[in-house]
Amino acid sequence: MNRITIKLFATLRERAGASELSREFPDGATVAEMWQRLAEEFPALKGHRDSVGFAVNQEYVHDDYRPRPGDEVAFIPPVSGGAGGSREPSHPKWMGPIAIGRASIDVVALERAVADPHAGATVTFAGTTRADNAGRNVIRLEYEAYEPMALSEMHRLAREAGERWQIVRIAISHRVGLVNIARNQIDLEARAQCTCSPCQRLQCQIVELARFDLGDHRLANP
Repeated sequence: MNRITIKLFATLRERAGASELSREFPDGATVAEMWQRLAEEFPALKGHRDSVGFAVNQEYVHDDYRPRPGDEVAFIPPVSGGAGGSREPSHPKWMGPIAIGRASIDVVALERAVADPHAGATVTFAGTTRADNAGRNVIRLEYEAYEPMALSEMHRLAREAGERWQIVRIAISHRVGLVNIARNQIDLEARAQCTCSPCQRLQCQIVELARFDLGDHRLANP
C-alpha cells in the first residue's frame, strides 16, 4: 500500500470539507483510480470527473499516471492550461519577474522590469475583471491558486515564449484573492527586438500565456 498526500482546491475543497488528506492506495494505483476512490468517500465530488485536472508533485499528469509512495497528488478544478509542465532549476537572462500576489498589480513597475535599450517593441497583455458574465452582473472575482505549481507553469510558458520569439525581457504577474471590477487580474509584459509581423506573432503567444489559469476563479454575483 502507498500512502499519498492529497490536496484539493476551491470547489473541490469545499465539497470534500478538507484541503489536504492522507490516504493509502494499492501499489500501482493511477491518479484516476485515486480520484474515483475519493469520489466514493465524498459523493459531492462525483460530478467533477470529466473536468478535474491531475497533478503530482506540482506537475500536470495524465489520468493513467501511477504515483509513488510519498508523492503529493493534487486534484484541481477546470483550468485553461496544458499538460506536461516542468520545473526549471535556472532561468535564462531574459526571464524577468514572474510572481503571484494578493496586492494590486503595478503595471508601470512591470514595464520598467522589461525595459531594455536593445528592444524595439513592447507587447502588453492586461486582463481585468469585467462587470458581466453570461448575462449576469459581477461584483468581483475570487482567484485561488496551487501556487508552487502555478509558478512552475508560468515559468514554463514564459520560457517557451522566449525560446520561440526574439524576446529581450519578459515579466508576468497574476493576482489571487478578491479582484474587484476593472482591476487587473494578470499583466504580462514582453519586450522584443522585432517589429511588425514578428511582434504580431508574439501577441498570439501572449494570448496563449494569458489563457493559463492559476487554479480556480469564482464569480461573485449580487
